[in-house]
Amino acid sequence: MAAHVSVPNTPRLLSVTGSCYDYQLEQWPRPPEVPLLRLRGYWLHQAGFEVGQRVRVHVTEQCITIVPAHAS
Repeated sequence: MAAHVSVPNTPRLLSVTGSCYDYQLEQWPRPPEVPLLRLRGYWLHQAGFEVGQRVRVHVTEQCITIVPAHAS
């Protein structure tokens, strides 16, 4: 049985940045920028996420939930 690891219940303040999807140099106008949110940190490991693990992202209005994806 895995040992329980305490995960700090501290809110994380992240910034939504912008990114463009790949496009051909000849394509004009350039595609619009889309929001990009990058999660990184030891706290992800403390919360039970591992490198290479697949996750399922549930999106509702003004809410994103990330949970482990189970094989189906």
